[in-house]
Amino acid sequence: MEAIRRALGGEQLNYLGFSYGTQIGQQYAERFPTEIRAMVLDGVVDPSLGFEEFLLGQAAAFDAAFVGNATACADAGAQRCGVDDLAAAYDEVRSRVEAAPLPGGDRPVGPSVLATAAVQTGYGADGWQQLGPALAAALRGDGAPLWELAASYYDFGAFTSYAAVVCIDTPPPDGAAAFRAFADRARALSPRFGGSVANELASCATWPSAAVGTPAPVVARGAPPILVVGNTGDTATPYANAVGVADSLASGVLLTVELQGHTAYGANRCATTAIDADLIDLVVPAPGTVCGG
Repeated sequence: MEAIRRALGGEQLNYLGFSYGTQIGQQYAERFPTEIRAMVLDGVVDPSLGFEEFLLGQAAAFDAAFVGNATACADAGAQRCGVDDLAAAYDEVRSRVEAAPLPGGDRPVGPSVLATAAVQTGYGADGWQQLGPALAAALRGDGAPLWELAASYYDFGAFTSYAAVVCIDTPPPDGAAAFRAFADRARALSPRFGGSVANELASCATWPSAAVGTPAPVVARGAPPILVVGNTGDTATPYANAVGVADSLASGVLLTVELQGHTAYGANRCATTAIDADLIDLVVPAPGTVCGG
């Protein structure tokens, strides 16, 4: 990034980072704080969290999102949601696919696909509108809608690249036995999703390259105000991450967004306006600012 900035003429950097891009932005700010004009971090990774803490936080967040979707489904009713009780329907489908997979079009739907489908619906607002009908179809013996939800997660990014980054950012559990123990802890925290969230990265237990990073907060002394944006209903990068990063950064300014889903820019008008004001006019929100849903 610094080489690109210099090659383009050396003007100060304007940076808007999403999700893992917030990790990259923080590392840049730590190394080159005076080369930044404006920086916004949206959907925040907290570099002070280790491998296990990060994934356990995700598992808890997906669990909370599922509970919220179940409540919304009950409020909407079976005609709109597809099922009377989202949680009961999910648990019934899980019990069935544990015994035998459902036909799902491109591939059978087993426990992993079911959990991934539910996790995918936790990334955005109103996930119950997708998950409810998919579970209703599964209860009728048709796993195709669940497979389609899971496939949209699988297609979102390149898994091998993702694993290559996460497995070496901070040390994962070392070896299969240690990773199984970690997955058990995740499953105890979130019986529905903990095992899936942990075991998605089970390959890290035997990754051939050693971790090169250790968990540590970023301070970035000398940087201009850095706007840290956190959605209260973010499952991929829980809101607590944004709070922690804003506190750690010497010039961090927290913007709280009351929104379900991952990242706020373009999804919440108040947050989008605040981010634009920072990037264009270098105007940051007052401390404690909250954007409503």
